Amino acid sequence: SPVSQSHFVMHFNTLGYDSMLVATAYGFCGLALLCSKIGFGILSKVMKFHVLSVIFLLFYTVSLTGAFLNQSMGLIPWMPFAICIVFGIAGAVCSLGYPNWVADFSTREDYPVRVKNAQSAYQIGEIVASFIPGIILDTTGTYTPWFGFAACISIVMIVIVLREYMGRKKTPAAEAEIA
Repeated sequence: SPVSQSHFVMHFNTLGYDSMLVATAYGFCGLALLCSKIGFGILSKVMKFHVLSVIFLLFYTVSLTGAFLNQSMGLIPWMPFAICIVFGIAGAVCSLGYPNWVADFSTREDYPVRVKNAQSAYQIGEIVASFIPGIILDTTGTYTPWFGFAACISIVMIVIVLREYMGRKKTPAAEAEIA
């Protein structure tokens, strides 16, 4: 996830929202994240994982798009709440998604190595992407362009998840599980 919750807080503050309103909205983001992780776990038992991933990535895209459009809509008091709650719901896929994606494309034997590599790549991505919003803020005076760019990245993530799962060859063990 190249977007952290703190980017939303700073974004809303730079747009001119009251800091206490933003802090309260941020609290709802955490509550939504907690509930979404529980819901994600429950739903993963009854839904195909890639479908569930796409649904949560759509929430992610909606929250980023909302933050991108918020500047042009003016200061709507409920907007930080809506965006933070939707982003909190989406947060489950950002932390729970990749270990499960790795599991779907690994054998039991190579899973530990692959998940370690995925975790390393995720952390490197966090480090590399973390400075970009600040550069955009320094250059433009707002985080708005970053949220638009991040929404585009989110759409690419959806396409990648769908493409990988649609093109995936079933292993004999997976076929036996289905039967």
